[in-house]
Amino acid sequence: MPMIPSNWRGTRVWAGLVLKSTYFPTIAMAEIIGKLIPEVKVFGAVCLDNEIGGLNHEALEPLAKFGTKVVWMPTHSSTNSRATCADWV
Repeated sequence: MPMIPSNWRGTRVWAGLVLKSTYFPTIAMAEIIGKLIPEVKVFGAVCLDNEIGGLNHEALEPLAKFGTKVVWMPTHSSTNSRATCADWV
């Protein structure tokens, strides 16, 4: 079953969406998808996990200039997540 119904165009159900990855900023992907589907506003985000440098304000400045709209706090590299995942291994 597809996550997005094939008949979604023209239904006015989605005004926009934010793309999230814990591994890389999604602004480039948001730009491409926004051009492919102009009816939906697509926003890029960044998650401040270790791959970006953690809580790194220097990473945010250039990303903001490129158009990143949402900043997520660390998820899988947070202290809480590491403690929880360590119990699984």
